[in-house]
Amino acid sequence: MLHGAILSEVAPFCRYGATHCPRPQAANAPRARPGSPIARTLTPAPASSIVAPMSGESPHDADALARLERRIEDLVAACRRLQEDNANWRARHQALSAEYVRLNERTRAARSRVEEMIGRVAALTREGG
Repeated sequence: MLHGAILSEVAPFCRYGATHCPRPQAANAPRARPGSPIARTLTPAPASSIVAPMSGESPHDADALARLERRIEDLVAACRRLQEDNANWRARHQALSAEYVRLNERTRAARSRVEEMIGRVAALTREGG
C-alpha cells in the first residue's frame, strides 16, 4: 500500500497519520494537569523533526530522499493515469447518455405507432363486426 508507506516515513509515530494518534513526548516535556485549560490549548513539541537538517547529510538521508522521490513520481504517474481514466469514463458516460436518449425516443415512437395500429384494428373490428 503506497499511501501507508509514505505516511510511515512522514509520520512515523502513527501508521494512520497524525490525526488521531498522539505524538510521542520527550521525557523532559512539561506536563499539564489533565482537563486543565492549559492542557487543552498546548500541544507537546514533537520528539523529532521529520525534516533532516541540511548540514551533514548522511547516505541514509540520501537513500530516504531518493525513495521518497520515487514514491512521489509513482503517485504523480498514478494520478495522471487516474485523470486519463476519469476523462475516458466521462466521455463513455456522455456517449451512453446520448444513446439512451436516442433509444428512449425510438421506443416512444414505436410505442406510439403500435398504439395507433391497435386503434386502427379496434376500429376495423367495430366496423366489420
